[in-house]
Amino acid sequence: MRKTMLAALIVTAASVLTVPAFAQSAAASAKVEAGANTAAAQDAAGKTVDQTAAMTSKVADKTVATTEKTADKTAATADKATSSTEHAAHKAGKHASHKAKAATDAKVEAGAQTGG
Repeated sequence: MRKTMLAALIVTAASVLTVPAFAQSAAASAKVEAGANTAAAQDAAGKTVDQTAAMTSKVADKTVATTEKTADKTAATADKATSSTEHAAHKAGKHASHKAKAATDAKVEAGAQTGG
């Protein structure tokens, strides 16, 4: 009976010490690996979010700059058109007054020649 009890105790002790030790080691290793994978995935996701935010900011800045440049060009074109219109109106007014003065001078000269 002692040998049977001793054999049962040895078998039980061996199975208790070996099986759970391997099972715990594998479970702990799986947890560590899963934790490392999760951390790496979170880090990659964080970098992706940062890159996306940086790119969005860069595109927004470029869009604002392009919009401002376009607005400046449009304003300059409008100013140039207004200036050209004013210049043409001024020139036409001067031309008309010169023509009127020339016509008046011609009448005065014609009257002076016939009258004098």
